[in-house]
Amino acid sequence: MLLRVLWTKQLTRKSKTCNDGFLELKDGQRNVVLSDENRTQLASGRLPSALEVTAGLEGMHSQAKS
Repeated sequence: MLLRVLWTKQLTRKSKTCNDGFLELKDGQRNVVLSDENRTQLASGRLPSALEVTAGLEGMHSQAKS
């Protein structure tokens, strides 16, 4: 599943600069790859098991599992 996202490296700055990109969910939606608009891979990782990503009529949602 490929999602359009806004991302930033500047988590602690008051004025953040956001970039367009893509987040690809792979292998049962646990492995993720972040890429820029040109599809150049920027980072990859694994979602925590406490986080669940679901698709709905209004778009994608993520929430902590209860």
